[in-house]
Formats: sequence, structure tokens, C-alpha cells
Amino acid sequence: MIVVLLREWDIATAREGVRQTGLALGFAAPDLRLVEAVASEMCLHALSLGCPVDLSITALNRTGRAGISMVMRAPFEITEREFQNDEHSPGLRLPGAKRLSDHWEISIRNGKTTVHAIKWRPDSAPAGLAKRYLQVIETAPQKAWEFGRQAVLDGFSLTAIAALHAETMKHVSCPPQAQQCFEEVLAAFEMVYRGFSEARTSINGIHELLELQAERIAQSLHDEAEQALAVLSLEVDGLECGEEVCAAQALRLKAMVEEAGNLFRTLSHELRPPLLEDEGLAAALLGLCDSFSSRRRICVEFRDDLKRRLDPPLERAMYRTVQTALANVVRHAGATQVLVRIFASGASIFCAVRDNGRGLDPEQLRSPGLGLRGVGEWAAALGGTVELESVQPHGLEIRIRLPDSSTLFETRS
Repeated sequence: MIVVLLREWDIATAREGVRQTGLALGFAAPDLRLVEAVASEMCLHALSLGCPVDLSITALNRTGRAGISMVMRAPFEITEREFQNDEHSPGLRLPGAKRLSDHWEISIRNGKTTVHAIKWRPDSAPAGLAKRYLQVIETAPQKAWEFGRQAVLDGFSLTAIAALHAETMKHVSCPPQAQQCFEEVLAAFEMVYRGFSEARTSINGIHELLELQAERIAQSLHDEAEQALAVLSLEVDGLECGEEVCAAQALRLKAMVEEAGNLFRTLSHELRPPLLEDEGLAAALLGLCDSFSSRRRICVEFRDDLKRRLDPPLERAMYRTVQTALANVVRHAGATQVLVRIFASGASIFCAVRDNGRGLDPEQLRSPGLGLRGVGEWAAALGGTVELESVQPHGLEIRIRLPDSSTLFETRS
């Protein structure tokens, strides 16, 4: 089935095509809803392009697996970043839909973009699961928690359990008892959710400790190291040497001491940037970019499209991301120009560092270094992500996305 996406009601046609295809393949209702969500996001983005786009929906049967294939072909080239940062597509957007599909590809060939999403039919539930659940409800409601715990361990989703309960309710003799058992089963999933929240809180606490350690190191560099260098500088000034060669060496030593002092001061400010605490992210990043440019002789442009302060954890995460990205520019990129930009899009805020260097090969993109992995863990603890994208014709962009707490607050209120 091919749907030409021209107007909003074409989305309903596409969803119906997905539903009919899924029913023919034996998809359960909860799984079909997920596939329809993927199709809806593809359609919404296609309509935002402002030109006719074809969406092809077909059934797949490969090596005993059944699935639904959705292929969207745009008549011109669109980068993956445009899919991810589109401000006009509401809802999950393609990155969100991507997490709902088992397979996803975005390719650009001959100046045209193809987006291909595949949703495979999940393996059916073990035989007798509905029967066991009915037995728990009818004869052993005290085992409902154990049933839910095992469902979590077996990898069942919350929607699958809800579908199982809805099917079982057709056969129960005591609906109130069934409702109580269902709540006990859901309690196991609630514990998983709480465990995830506690883990995120713990990771945030670890990052706070790391920040405190960085502050202590910065203070030591500022106080102890600079004091030692000041004493050393005085000792060099006090050298008495009548030989011309000796005098020249003393001058070189003094210059080296002064350079080391400047380096320690710079490191101290970068570990604990006073501007970040006093004036905010934009001022701190501007200072970091200027310092990096003067030290490394690389042109770094900073652009602030945010124009406001953020919560301190978000500002620290973005500042550390830029530090890591600039360090990578020095170590790996061989770049001559870098653009650092902070901006908002929808319910997220972004910080992007783009260079014109040699970029990363696909293997490196799949396995980033220790510094980027650390930034990724920090972003995940704050509910965000870090993305690496090759820039054409050459270069790399490192982008951190974090939820915008001010937007979330406005939405809730």
C-alpha cells in the first residue's frame, strides 16, 4: 500500500493501512498501537516538509519473522539532524518513534532521503500464561505479586500485561478480586520504575561529588601550585650569575615559570569557572571559547540562541560537554574552525559543538571515547542524550540534548 501524504487526513489512511497489515500478520492490539504511533510520527514529519511524500506500507516475512515495513521517500536531501531537531512536528518526533521500532534507517542517495522503519511482531506470550494468570486471580490472589515479579524478569512490557488482563477479565467470576490482583501485578512494575528513579538520583549525586572534587582541585591549583610557582619565580630572580649564558638560562626559566603559572590559572578557572556560577552558561562558554582560541590558535565562534539561565545541573552538564568536545578537537579533529551553539527546541535544550575537522569513522561513532561516554552518562542521568553526527563534507558535531525544566513546568501548570 502506498499513501501520498498531502493533508492531515492522509495520516488516518496511513494508520488504517498499518492496522490492516498488522492484523493480517497477527499483531496484538497493543503492538499495533505502537506501530501506528511510528507511522503517525513519520507522517507528521512528512507533512512538515511542505511537499508530497510517499509512504509505502508492506508486510515482511524474513526467516520466520513477520513485520511491517514503512518506507518514506522525500524528493530532496534532508539530514538526520533535521529529523531530530524539527520544531514543527509535535509529539514524539522521529527520535521518539525510533525507540518504538526494532529497526530504523535513514539514508541519503542521489540527493533524496529515505526513512525506513520496521516493526517486527513480538514473540507470542508463553503458552498457558493467560491460564496461569486466571488461576492466580481465582484461587491464589496472594501470588499476584510473584506473578508480576516474574513478568518483569521475563521482559514483559506494561502494555502486554494490560492486554493480558483485559483478555482474562472475560473469564473471571470475581471482578473486584481480579482488579486487586492486577494492582498487585502492577506493583512489581512500579518497583522497577522507582528503582530507575533512585538510580538516576544516585548518579546525579555522584556527579555532584565529582563537581566538588573538581572544585577542590581547582582551589589547590589556585592556592598551592601558584604559591609554589611564585616562590620559584623569586628564586630565579635571585640567581647571581655573571656569565652571559647563565643569565640567558635564568631568563628562560623565568619565562617557563610564568607560562606554567598562566596554565595553572587557566586550568583552575576551567575546573571551577566563576562565570558559570555568577553569570551563567553563556558567559562561561564565551570565556572558555575565547581562552581555547587564544591557546590553540583555532577559531571558535560562540552563539547564544538561548538568552536565559538554566538550572545549575543543566549548565554544568553543558559546560563539561563543550570542554570534552574542544579537547577532542585538539586530540583528533585537526580542525581550524569550531562553532559552539546553545539553543532551545520544543521541550528540550541543546548545546552543539561543530568542527570542520576530519570527523569520525562509523566505528568510532558507535564506540565513543571515555570522555564522551562520561558526558553521555551525565546527560542520561538528567534525562537527556548525547549525539554524534558526521558533518558533510567533513567534520563532526557533538550535541547534548536535555529536557527544558522551565517548559515542563509551564506544561504542568
